[in-house]
Amino acid sequence: MKWTSLAAMAVSAAATLSIGTAANAQGAAGFPSKPIKVMVPLSPGGGVDTVTRKLGEKLGAQLGKPIIVENKPGAAGTLGIDAAAKAPPDGYTLVLTAGSAIAINPHVLRKMPYDTAKDLVPVAQVGTTPLVLLVNANHPAKTLREFIAAAKAKPKDATFGSYGNASVGHLLGEAINKAAGIDMVHVPYKGAAPAITDLIGGQVSAVITDFGSARAHIGPGGKLRALALSANKRAANFPNVPTFGEEGLPQLDSMNGWLGVFAPAKTPKDIVDKLAAEIGKALQAPELKAGLAELGYEATGTPTDKFAVIVKQDTDRWGAVIKSVGGITLD
Repeated sequence: MKWTSLAAMAVSAAATLSIGTAANAQGAAGFPSKPIKVMVPLSPGGGVDTVTRKLGEKLGAQLGKPIIVENKPGAAGTLGIDAAAKAPPDGYTLVLTAGSAIAINPHVLRKMPYDTAKDLVPVAQVGTTPLVLLVNANHPAKTLREFIAAAKAKPKDATFGSYGNASVGHLLGEAINKAAGIDMVHVPYKGAAPAITDLIGGQVSAVITDFGSARAHIGPGGKLRALALSANKRAANFPNVPTFGEEGLPQLDSMNGWLGVFAPAKTPKDIVDKLAAEIGKALQAPELKAGLAELGYEATGTPTDKFAVIVKQDTDRWGAVIKSVGGITLD
């Protein structure tokens, strides 16, 4: 091939690259130009669905385009997440999900239709909720230290309920076992409500659940007592409930639940950054903060880079807990 032909090809390639780059920049600057779909891997009406719709209203108003919420429950959340992971990476399909579906599922499902680390990119954390260890209000243990002492005195006598195998409640209970040197027996339930009902009725020694599910049952006149919560600080509305760290188990303080928004991998970074910034802005609205607080969540709006670190840390942390009990399989 002649040098002149090679030179012509090089000029043509450079021109094509230049046009492509300009088009990408123009696309990012004009984003969004149509409605954005947000997948929710759970049924309508639940806490995550409610949060998504409230956030969608605010976000849509800011961006000037509708946010369409689509519920796609099933298969431990993988159906909805898979739909988002396989969507075109253009920012117009997102998924809002609980952290367990991202950080725990890869360790407990034999077959995953996607790779959470390779097929998704974290956009922004929406909020966090601490997990709380509950006992019946009539339980003799008034503190976590007393509960642990009683559990050590009678190995395998203590039981704890959670909202299912491999849930964050289950795994935190196993982490407590290891950290405190006790042997509570796990009793899985299908949701927090039946577990709490049995705790009130005395069928289990304790329940570990998210703060939002617990808050209506604790406090003055409540039928349950909160012994500790997994957070770096006490909850403003329940200042008498200590953190695990205050009770001698600081390694459990960061084992909380969260909600986050993800996009398909290879979504342009400038679009991801724009979405993250707009989500963070939306979460500053007092009505949205209040709505999240009603569900037990603190609005965070943690941006992409910092959120990605949290996702990696939680994936490793929960994976280590699962490994420590010999593995857990859901399918």
